Amino acid sequence: MRYHRQYAPLTQMASHRDDLSHVTLVMAGGFLEESSNGSCLVRVGDVLIKPRDTAHSNHFSHEGAALLCLTFPQIPSEKGETPQWACLRTASSMRLALELTEAIRHEDEARIAQGQACLLAEGMGAAQGAKRSAPRWLSRLKDELTESGLAEVDVASRAEAAGVHPVHASRLFRRHFGESITAYAQNQSIRRAMAQFGKKRRGLGRIAQVAGFYDQSHMCRVFRQQLGLAPGRVQALGEAVAS
Repeated sequence: MRYHRQYAPLTQMASHRDDLSHVTLVMAGGFLEESSNGSCLVRVGDVLIKPRDTAHSNHFSHEGAALLCLTFPQIPSEKGETPQWACLRTASSMRLALELTEAIRHEDEARIAQGQACLLAEGMGAAQGAKRSAPRWLSRLKDELTESGLAEVDVASRAEAAGVHPVHASRLFRRHFGESITAYAQNQSIRRAMAQFGKKRRGLGRIAQVAGFYDQSHMCRVFRQQLGLAPGRVQALGEAVAS
């Protein structure tokens, strides 16, 4: 089942359990989720996988949140793995959630099962990656890319300063953070654009500039490459959630 949920700013929800498993894509705003897995700040573009009967509480941001929620009696897997709570932050997880949304809309059972299995695999991979501690210089590089984007960060010089070949740095980045350096930087620009979609009187050209793309056509190419959808389609989904 697919449904939209809008939360007012600073809403708080006490600890509770859901009867259904949830896959949630944050279209706007964000929230802090606390559970036995610890505290996690869930932001625009994040995909939250939550097995049923997981005890959790939520504290929503000053912007509130617009969520695209997909619910299932359980999240199955071809290999029989046990579903785990996971917060996924890669562009591929966003794409999988959007594709799963379309599969549900078209009542395509085969695609629904495939999408569930792929997201579960991403969740298992994220859990394994979280157990590995990234080198400090690599975490700093990730933070720089988050703030400034690929155009403003000289990745090669950062790697060389750490005594690491740039190719090896790219492999390390993917191992620890689940995607390539380029994909990660593009992912951050996509998220910045999504955060702007709900703001009035901002055309796609202006949003592209604010988000760190070269221009609107560049933004369209990256969205289609990473998410399989044009920016306007993602914007329309966000507006439907927020309405």
